[in-house]
Amino acid sequence: MKNTTDKQLLRRATAVHRDMLKQAEKFGVSASQYDVTKLLHTSESGKVKVLIDATERLAIAIAKRRRIIICEK
Repeated sequence: MKNTTDKQLLRRATAVHRDMLKQAEKFGVSASQYDVTKLLHTSESGKVKVLIDATERLAIAIAKRRRIIICEK
């Protein structure tokens, strides 16, 4: 991390990712396959991109699950 801005971005991306993991549990989505927080120690570069990509995939899975729940009602 080069400066404070990079650290802040990583912190925010991590917080959003963890929040999405909690939402996944709430909607019955298996979040374990999307949880990349344990893998972040492996590489310094690209941490934010990895978090954003995983969070995006998780958001899509949650949206699909929500649609299924709504259609079942």
